[in-house]
Amino acid sequence: MTVERKGSDQMTWPAPEGMTWRRKGKRYRAYTQMRAMMQKGGFLLLWLAVGLDVIISILGHPITGQAVSASIVSVYLLYNVSLRRLVCSFWFTVIDFFFREMSVGGETKLECLRDGRAVIFCVAPHVNQFIDPIVVMKVVAEQTQRHVSWMTAAKTMDRAYIGAFAKAMKCIPVARPDDMTVTGKGEITVKGDKVTGHGTKFEGQVQKGAVIKVSLGKGATASGKVLLVHGDESIQLSGPMRKTVRKVKPASGTDKYYNRALSPPLTCLIFVLCFAACVVAFPMFVPGKFVMLEYMLSFQVSCLATHLIYAFIRDGVAHTATLGEYVRDNLTSVTSRG
Repeated sequence: MTVERKGSDQMTWPAPEGMTWRRKGKRYRAYTQMRAMMQKGGFLLLWLAVGLDVIISILGHPITGQAVSASIVSVYLLYNVSLRRLVCSFWFTVIDFFFREMSVGGETKLECLRDGRAVIFCVAPHVNQFIDPIVVMKVVAEQTQRHVSWMTAAKTMDRAYIGAFAKAMKCIPVARPDDMTVTGKGEITVKGDKVTGHGTKFEGQVQKGAVIKVSLGKGATASGKVLLVHGDESIQLSGPMRKTVRKVKPASGTDKYYNRALSPPLTCLIFVLCFAACVVAFPMFVPGKFVMLEYMLSFQVSCLATHLIYAFIRDGVAHTATLGEYVRDNLTSVTSRG
């Protein structure tokens, strides 16, 4: 017996004995069959793209031929290239730009994962919620040829760009209680384990087992668990509300440090002015046939000048010594290698 189920692809309850689940929809079945056909005979599309490009170009329409060929190649890539692998390869390349070398301890323990068994990676404590997962994913892919689907907050999945990358990498959304917190209507009065509402809608917004939090001001909150809902303006808690004082982080004096930095628009303006000055001045030293070299040097010198000006305003004269330290360290490393 086959049961057709509407809704999401994930099954939220087990199928009864003797019954199998099948997703409803002729469009989905047609898409699955076409995808399988494209993966088996995808090389025929490439031959078709080349042939049509040559034939249409011979007939005197080269641009049309290239457009038709590009369309067929796009269809081939759509059905044969994994979007997940494409996105992961992009981020792996970005990681390689910023990290010269990654040393992995205990990488031999990953060899046993080549058999396809399920495994859960717990990475803690981690510094960055974006860089650390990509680094771990890169190492696991290189050692075991397997993909890691990370558990991601459902709120993050709903964001425009980050959510698109997370969905392409097949991350697993997880709903956190703090993300599902909503502000209730009306006002409440608490007396012991009794809560009386004024203009509230408890029956529509509160269920048994929910937690009510009340702000007391100055970083303090009180919370209680709902035991019974008597009506829209009366509920009973499992006990008196407990007062909680949030932790206060002492001032570290960094506000003054960062307030001396330039604003982004002013920083961009300084860079543009430096770049324009370099473009005007460099033709006197660089021959005219090396135009690309001139622009490349102008860009690099402008970046360096902008960085020094920014650092001087933020940190004072002492920071300008970092340029000499950078040159000294690089010369020392080159000399030691030689």
